[in-house]
Amino acid sequence: MRQAFLTVDLGFGDAGKGSIVDFLTRTYEAHMVVRYNGGAQAGHRVVATAADGVTTQEHVFAQFGAGTLAGAATHLSRFMLLEPLAMLAEEAHLQTLGVTDAFQRTTIDARAVVVTPFQRAVNRAREVARGVGRHGSCGMGIGEAMADYLAHGPHVLLAGDLADRDRLYAKLTFLRALNLQKVQALQPHSDVWAAVATELELLLDPAWDEWLLDAYGEFVAQAQIVPGHYLTARLAQPGAVVFEGAQGGLLDEWDGFHPCTTW
Repeated sequence: MRQAFLTVDLGFGDAGKGSIVDFLTRTYEAHMVVRYNGGAQAGHRVVATAADGVTTQEHVFAQFGAGTLAGAATHLSRFMLLEPLAMLAEEAHLQTLGVTDAFQRTTIDARAVVVTPFQRAVNRAREVARGVGRHGSCGMGIGEAMADYLAHGPHVLLAGDLADRDRLYAKLTFLRALNLQKVQALQPHSDVWAAVATELELLLDPAWDEWLLDAYGEFVAQAQIVPGHYLTARLAQPGAVVFEGAQGGLLDEWDGFHPCTTW
């Protein structure tokens, strides 16, 4: 028997999606959780307790599926915005909880758009430049990455590019130049530079490739990047699958309440 549960938040987020996904995973022994939207700006808290009510594990899931503590695999679909550096940090926290196989249980669609430190830097600089008109951005670079993808399509960085060092370098070079142009347009806002100095250092650093390529290499050594048909094959297997949504319907970029919207 095959079952699929789709979690959808119809509000502004913070509706308890993490705990719901964990509950569904345990109740129906789901073998996989599929993240079908959003990115590293998600914050799905799961608190696992023993029979006596004592907390045994607690984690805020951003990119790994919220069914991880319950033993499910994770699949990041092509509609996810992947942030490899943030995912490495998230996995390090799971390690402290005794979850040592999170990456082994995770697959990533090769077509997923990758959010880079360059886009994150521009996101934060642009938000500061808005002054009193700030949108309340999480500062993860989600909107900038999507804007680059919509404008330049296959020229942006995709998950499938991470394993090819030459292609990775070429695409990062392109994205750095593109986002440097965006930052230059913010120069009249002098207060931007002081407020986001650390982020802009990453964008302006001429030796960016010396550390960023190695960091992505560390990610690729652990991550399992798969072709698009992988999910179709997994869905054909018996058992339950939980599709984990992120954010909320009222944040939708077309139908939500601007500026409180997200990609």
